[in-house]
Amino acid sequence: MPVEHPTLAHTPSALPLVPDHIIQPTATKTTVVKEAPPFEKQNFDLDTGEIRSLWVDPNGQLWFGAKGGIFVHKEGSWEKIYDGPAEKILGIDTNGMVWVILEGETRIAAYGGTQTWQVFGADQGWTQPSEAGYLSPGYGDGLASDPKGRVWLATGRDEVRVFDSQEGIWTIISSSEMGFSPAEAGYQGHFLSDVQLSRSQKVWVADCIAEGDSLKGQGIRWTDGVDWFLAPDTAAECVLDIEMDDQGKMWVGGFDELLLYDPDLGYWTRFPLPDWERGQLVTEIDLDANGTPWVEVMQFGGAGPLGRFVRYHLNEGEWIEDFEGWSSSLAIAEPGVAWLCSEGSIFRLQNGQAEQLGEIPGEQCEIQVDGSRRVWVTNYSALWLYDPGD
Repeated sequence: MPVEHPTLAHTPSALPLVPDHIIQPTATKTTVVKEAPPFEKQNFDLDTGEIRSLWVDPNGQLWFGAKGGIFVHKEGSWEKIYDGPAEKILGIDTNGMVWVILEGETRIAAYGGTQTWQVFGADQGWTQPSEAGYLSPGYGDGLASDPKGRVWLATGRDEVRVFDSQEGIWTIISSSEMGFSPAEAGYQGHFLSDVQLSRSQKVWVADCIAEGDSLKGQGIRWTDGVDWFLAPDTAAECVLDIEMDDQGKMWVGGFDELLLYDPDLGYWTRFPLPDWERGQLVTEIDLDANGTPWVEVMQFGGAGPLGRFVRYHLNEGEWIEDFEGWSSSLAIAEPGVAWLCSEGSIFRLQNGQAEQLGEIPGEQCEIQVDGSRRVWVTNYSALWLYDPGD
């Protein structure tokens, strides 16, 4: 197993230099119901079929992957840019390539540069991942591009996948190859849940272990491109999300707290979550333009981890409760403002207030806000739009 490198500064290996700073939480929330604005159901001239994922590109354009292909909203109309079933739009790498998982996870495709699709299957090292285990978060919410031009992807299984852009080949790295200890036999095992490139150009990989209804973790390991190292202050954490802000600070979800690594100071700050009678786990982190973290927290039930979900954001070191209920989808609109959809109900979140502003059929939903601040929401069978500029 690799050992901590003693000479690297301002990287996870140098932690901690001083004792942790502890921020004590508070939580407030107000719910307001207002007359709903018009969420207009979209009528497509093209056969989209089942919608499977939404994504907003760096130009602020909405994309969605569907059974009927991949579609982009451009200048008020829809353009079909891929003809064939698509599962999940993963995001964009530093070379400007958009990556998409195709149907059945047997292939992955990239779009960009020449505006043509490159499809990778078994001949290029991409094989169908194993079935995602119970409680797996699935694919990570972003891609990491390292200094060698390789693209890293967390699958939510016991592996990450790495694409060599020079060779055009995908390779698989298991948790044991990174130095994580094996999970107890007979259980789901490791979920390698997220990847993130640090400011010092190191790839961080997040880990969580599921043993039946029990969630454990071995935190974060990181690589300099050759060896693997442990970020020791995260060693006991189940980490499902890592995000880096514009200052290079790394936000990490854990048990009962949100962690922040400051590369300039070389230590971690811990933000304990508001009290809950059982365990809690940060499952998702979103950062607004001011670097404010908005988090989803799973609060464990009596018989297992699936109790209820709560949304908070930090305001001057204090937690503001925005929403409680079941699992939800959140999209940042602007600093201090977010949109949320849960079980078909649509809310606008601001200043601790949750304004219910619409409903769509069904219990599942996903929401995005595009570059023109238009709000898009799907129940995976249809798509709705609310344009606040109308």
